[in-house]
Amino acid sequence: MAVGASDAPLLDATTRNSTEPVTRTQHVAAPSHAVAALQTHPQTLPESEKLVPITAHSHPIEGALRDIYWALCCISLPMLVLTAIFMGLVYAYKVSHGVGTADSSLGLPVSDDPYAYYVNYSATRLITVSSWTSTVTSFASSFVMALVSYPLAKSYLSRSQAPSLEKLPTPYQLRLIIGCVGGGFGSLWSWLQYCFWRQRSKQPTLLWVSASSLLGAGALSFAILAVDTWLHVTTSTISYDAISPVSQPSFSYGRVLDPNCDGESRASGVCIGNNFAGLLYFESLTNATETLMNLSSTNIVLPAHLDGRDLAYLTAADRHPDLDFQAKTFALSTQCTPVSKQCHLETTSWCPFPQGCNSQVQLARGMPYDCGPTLFGGLSNNTGTPFNSSLLDDDSQAAISSEIASTNGFFLQLFRKPDFAEPFGTAPDSPNPFYFATGARVAVSSALAADPEAVQNNADADYGFIFSCNSTFFELDYKMINGSFAGGTTTPVDGLLASNAVFTFIYYLSYTQNVMEGAFISGGVQSNNSQQFADFLAQRFSETTLSMVSGLTVASPNLAEQTRERLLVTRLPKAPFYVLIVLNLIYALLGIILAIIALASQPRRSRSIQARLSIGGVIAALLEPEVREAAFTSKKSNSGIEGAFAEYYNDSGLSDEGRVLVSDRAGNVAFEKIRPQGKDEISIRHSDEPVIRASSALLDGEQNRETEPPRVDPSPTSSVVQRKPVGYVADSRDSDTA
Repeated sequence: MAVGASDAPLLDATTRNSTEPVTRTQHVAAPSHAVAALQTHPQTLPESEKLVPITAHSHPIEGALRDIYWALCCISLPMLVLTAIFMGLVYAYKVSHGVGTADSSLGLPVSDDPYAYYVNYSATRLITVSSWTSTVTSFASSFVMALVSYPLAKSYLSRSQAPSLEKLPTPYQLRLIIGCVGGGFGSLWSWLQYCFWRQRSKQPTLLWVSASSLLGAGALSFAILAVDTWLHVTTSTISYDAISPVSQPSFSYGRVLDPNCDGESRASGVCIGNNFAGLLYFESLTNATETLMNLSSTNIVLPAHLDGRDLAYLTAADRHPDLDFQAKTFALSTQCTPVSKQCHLETTSWCPFPQGCNSQVQLARGMPYDCGPTLFGGLSNNTGTPFNSSLLDDDSQAAISSEIASTNGFFLQLFRKPDFAEPFGTAPDSPNPFYFATGARVAVSSALAADPEAVQNNADADYGFIFSCNSTFFELDYKMINGSFAGGTTTPVDGLLASNAVFTFIYYLSYTQNVMEGAFISGGVQSNNSQQFADFLAQRFSETTLSMVSGLTVASPNLAEQTRERLLVTRLPKAPFYVLIVLNLIYALLGIILAIIALASQPRRSRSIQARLSIGGVIAALLEPEVREAAFTSKKSNSGIEGAFAEYYNDSGLSDEGRVLVSDRAGNVAFEKIRPQGKDEISIRHSDEPVIRASSALLDGEQNRETEPPRVDPSPTSSVVQRKPVGYVADSRDSDTA
């Protein structure tokens, strides 16, 4: 049955009088259902067709405020809560070096990365929390569009009451609006395709608002997902050292000279001091030897580079691996220079037999040198004149010089002054710095063999070298950070330690000579030039000499300490972290703003239209045109689009047994609601005729379904269906809410 104008008002009749001209669409009766056909030009209705108010009681769709508040909670509340949890975890478990070491005098060689946070929390759990925000946005777009639909419905209603049709959507545009309001991103693709249609209708503001709102919500959701992915990729787990200052140092890694070695009276067997002819044996020799061989559990000598020079310093061997400290100790720095040419080192051969030599085999070969009156000799199995001292008797001198023989011509001579002046033993004091010369014949690398300071020993494969060196003892105030030397300051000390070091070196030459000869052999094959060779020997001499006096020192308390706890922490870059927080807050703020706009758009008045801007609303309009009769007699709450369907009121004493048929025939009339008839309405036909379930309008395409008599099933056991015409009937709820 065609729907009349009075049954489906498109204008708010309560706002017009009976004499006011109305511009509206023309309704054409279609077969079996009512179709609203839009004309291209507005038409002024005659006086006889003007709208009159409908007096039937309305049963409007309610629950607008609850729907708005629910959408707001689903959008903003999860984003705010998850963002707060994420930020709380980051700042609650954040670790930093920074000001945490303000009470400690130890400086840190490195600082935290200013572009990242270090969080003592599982990276997997932290990233999981952050990813929840992007998960929320994946389903929150439908709630965003639910809020947008309220002002959209209000605008649609007001435009429908306007005289002009230009601002109203076409049926296909209405389809796009309903798809966008539903929050499906597939509708955006349909809208983009529609934008490129040829000869399409102009897009009304309603369509632009719905499409742009969904597009904006989707873009913001995608941005949050992209930033969350950025955060996932750049976040990592690293090793981190947490620093805690110690108010009172409890370890003694510093070294000072034994108090018994200070002053004029010295305990027997403790140290040598300046008394050359006195105490030549001390009980600390075992400790010195263990330190020299790197076997001591008390002391160790380590290399360092400070203020442009290499040095060796004495420290504790059993240092705590998680303790940074500052302490004072002794250090020795040595610099050497090659002087083979300056000392006239050369290769010679002569005949040792009075009767002469008949072959080259009988010739004797040597590598003599002459650095001055205090340093001369040769590198062929002799020690020159080492440790020449006028204060030692001949036996002592002989014992020192003649019993020390070297197979590679090694020698080492100590001096009080530079330029090989004043050999040790010519005066009672030992200055600081002190000087020495050393030389030997060793096999060398091919690069070192080409150095001008390398003198080849005839046709042999070894080369001779002589070096001039100086050494200085310092008191070193140093810092050890994370197990490594972290700088310090040096102060030269008096000659007391130098005296002990020199004479320990002299009287226990059997210990030190083997070490220095080994250094010559090792340095010869490792070095590429004579200066590199000299630096290698200088550092080895510093370590050897300092080891020999380690037994003369005692431990001293550290000046400052700080503990270091090694942690596996999450390195969280600040850039994606802040961007994600900002986007999350923008999304939450978007929900609040849209909720305010929805509340300001008279939601109770526009609720019925807002609920019908959905697929459910369209289905109800087509297949449930008379449901208002059931709604008026029901006491059930009508707070959603489900109230537009008869089945919703089945538990109120009413019963709707209607079903929907579908047809694959051409045309838009593809669905029809049918209702089974009672037994008293069954008509008997011949047993060979089937039950007709689809109307002739659906199957035969006739223009008027009302003129066709119903067909019945001849079987006595079959029931005949009664078809309900497809159409839209606007009930009094629309007119009231309009």
